Amino acid sequence: MKKLRGKCLECKGDIPESNRVDSKFCDNTCRARYWRKKKEREQSLKGNNKVPPKVENKIISVTSTPLEGLRGVIDNTPKEEKKETFQKPYYPVQDSVVTDTPVSTTDKQEETAEYKKLSAKETELETLIERQNNIMLEFDKKIKNAETAKNPHKHKKAEDHYKTSSDVYLLRDFFDSEMEEGNNSEREFEAKRLKAIQALEKERAVCQEIQNKNKISLKIVKETLIITPRYEKPFKSLWKSFLQSKQHGTDKTQAQPLSNTNEIKETEKKVTESSVDDIDDILKNNPWIINSEDLFKTKRSRLNFQGKWKDFLGQPGTDFHLAVHGSSGQGKSTMCFQFAKYLADNFGRVVFIANEEHTDSVTFEEKVNQANAVAPNLKYMNMPSYEYIQERVPTGIFHFIFIDSLNTLEITPQRLRELKAHYEKCAFITISRETKGGKMMGSNEILHDSDIIAEVDKLVGTTTKNRYKETGQQFFIREKKKGGEKSKGLSEPGNVI
Repeated sequence: MKKLRGKCLECKGDIPESNRVDSKFCDNTCRARYWRKKKEREQSLKGNNKVPPKVENKIISVTSTPLEGLRGVIDNTPKEEKKETFQKPYYPVQDSVVTDTPVSTTDKQEETAEYKKLSAKETELETLIERQNNIMLEFDKKIKNAETAKNPHKHKKAEDHYKTSSDVYLLRDFFDSEMEEGNNSEREFEAKRLKAIQALEKERAVCQEIQNKNKISLKIVKETLIITPRYEKPFKSLWKSFLQSKQHGTDKTQAQPLSNTNEIKETEKKVTESSVDDIDDILKNNPWIINSEDLFKTKRSRLNFQGKWKDFLGQPGTDFHLAVHGSSGQGKSTMCFQFAKYLADNFGRVVFIANEEHTDSVTFEEKVNQANAVAPNLKYMNMPSYEYIQERVPTGIFHFIFIDSLNTLEITPQRLRELKAHYEKCAFITISRETKGGKMMGSNEILHDSDIIAEVDKLVGTTTKNRYKETGQQFFIREKKKGGEKSKGLSEPGNVI
């Protein structure tokens, strides 16, 4: 008889003896489901403005950026006039844009084609997200029923059990046809029940992934909708009005062409001046167009790298992307551990997402010790798959995100762009494997999207692309010995295991 360690917080079942003493859940499924439900409840309460003060402080806002705690940033913006030209990573917002105010009282208010298209897209995405929420709620209900279902054939009268329990009816669609007739042993029933639960959880995960993509698209659409002019602003076509009035006057009176010469010239002058004013006004209020005179007034923030890292990478922006690639055993992870240590000690908070080598492995521990990659601002995290990154890595906390590796986590260029949009204003350092031909494994789009590319070979990193410094710079993962100094030989091993 196994000793029990209390009740599970999610399913209220018994915790087996094989779990840890302080375990609060019977397995990882219950743990993930419990925290997911808790997060959804907190977000729903926050949306209704019912979050207590103590709970609200623990919730991280999605719109918050981690640049508040970033150190070592070079900011050359003049103190006299600081203009936040680009508040968003994709769509610059300007306060001078008026979207809902009509241009003139005499002009007819007509919505622009772009605004109509974005508004329809917003409604469509909101409807899809709501529908996917309902589908996932149905999945949760069916999974719960599957977990609490009992074998009807274990009782003497199966028909009586069908009358008292509705769980069996909910699961009949997911079990094999053998369950409908004949007696199933407890083991067979349990196997079919687990198979049904796995199928439901897999379908729910697919629905969750689609919903996450729709939420990101909805966020981008809403940001674009804010800065898109709602109403048309037509030119004051006085010249067209003049031609119409002239043609109309010609129909009534065939003469007076010479007496109206001064009037025609004056009208042409007014049309020219008003057209120029309208053009300047449109160009000034267009958020997509940047005046060349104002382009270099606002200085972008850069990281104040010093020493060997400045010689290797230069002084990149705060949201740079470094793509590291190389063959196995050449020192990719070791160089990234050293870089993570440098960033955590001098700039901000760092998270290292590990998948190729887990944190509990011996090789991972040895590489961390060799690089001395231990710091208060440096965190490590095991990640089973890409789908868990946005769920387990909070936004608004980390300034630098390391991913080891893109190949084992199956992160495509599109998925990497989604991560950059989700963790805005964060720097990404990604590790990739290498093909036999010496090229980075995977799509070349990642190479085009990255700011810096470093190839690691025989414990030496070399930049092949860099938007902040000339390429061809080298970084020696292990410092070179001074001239004439020989390395000491190893002594005979003792007490070998």
